[in-house]
Amino acid sequence: MLTHRRTLRRAATALVVIGVGAAAGAPAHASDASLKRTITKQERSFVKLNKEFTAAIVAYKDNPKGQVQYDNLNDTLAHLQTAERKYVRAIKRDRASSSRGKRGYTAFLDARKRVSKAFDTFDRALVLYGAEKTSASLSAVRKGQSQLKSADRRAKSAAKLLGAKTRSR
Repeated sequence: MLTHRRTLRRAATALVVIGVGAAAGAPAHASDASLKRTITKQERSFVKLNKEFTAAIVAYKDNPKGQVQYDNLNDTLAHLQTAERKYVRAIKRDRASSSRGKRGYTAFLDARKRVSKAFDTFDRALVLYGAEKTSASLSAVRKGQSQLKSADRRAKSAAKLLGAKTRSR
């Protein structure tokens, strides 16, 4: 009987330890409202960067052989990529609780992935510029713009599921 009590006590202690460990290690699932606030806040941080990036693209397309335009586009793209990584990390910290919110969360992360691919296309355009392939570089810029537009549409529809507001490029 004494052995049985010890076994029960050990089992109960083990369950408590496992439960506490799981609670401490598991990410806290935020509500849909928290996710909505995170998206809206992150979108506001992109307003200035979007304007700079749009101006850099226009200047680059007007004069694709100019070094100043190249440097400006390169710097702005680097800032945008850093901001995008922060954005995705912030979104991943907050999880949705409702099924509609989960669909929106998944769709929003997919849209962010597409934005990152568009930025990679712009990177490729800058590499082509460095190789003095101006027409290919301009083509890659146009492709990147269409990818951004497509990703933006997806982000807007995902944000509708969550009830959040997104920026327009």
